[in-house]
Amino acid sequence: MLVADLFSRRAQVTLLKDAPNPVGILRSKATGEPPYSLANSAFFAVKNALMAARADAGTTGWFQLPVPATVDQIGSNGAVDPSKFSLEA
Repeated sequence: MLVADLFSRRAQVTLLKDAPNPVGILRSKATGEPPYSLANSAFFAVKNALMAARADAGTTGWFQLPVPATVDQIGSNGAVDPSKFSLEA
């Protein structure tokens, strides 16, 4: 059973009129969601970049990238072989 089948295909949403939120930040009803979405998009952009780098290096498969993804964790999960680095004069 798909989870999408549990929801109606037609959503009817209305906003409450004259319903202030005196205990919310600046009386807002939704201030926390956009930063969480933005943080997730940055994390998954880094993870997708690592998957592409790993594919270029011939490494496939699952890898764990903890949150927050530090520079050391990103470097170690990139499957980069330091012996392939070279400086040309």
